Amino acid sequence: MWDTREQIDILSKDEMQSELIGRFKQDIHSYSNEEKRAIFLLAIEKVGINFSKDNHIKIDYRLTPYVEIEDLMKQIDIESA
Repeated sequence: MWDTREQIDILSKDEMQSELIGRFKQDIHSYSNEEKRAIFLLAIEKVGINFSKDNHIKIDYRLTPYVEIEDLMKQIDIESA
C-alpha cells in the first residue's frame, strides 16, 4: 500500500493536475476577496499561538482542501502501518 507522500508524488506528475494548478494560479487574481479567503481557510488545518514565546504563531496546512479526502488518507496510512 502506498503512503500519502508517494500518492502526492504520483499526483504531482499528472499533466492534468499541473494544468489545473496552472489555471488556478492564473485565475486567482480575478477572485473576490471573499473567494480568496475561503480558499485559504480551506487550506489551513490548525493555527497555534504560543503566548509564552512572544506570541509565536504556527500554522499547519492541509494536504488537500477536501477534509474528507485528507481524513481518509490519514486513516489509510494508519491502517497500513
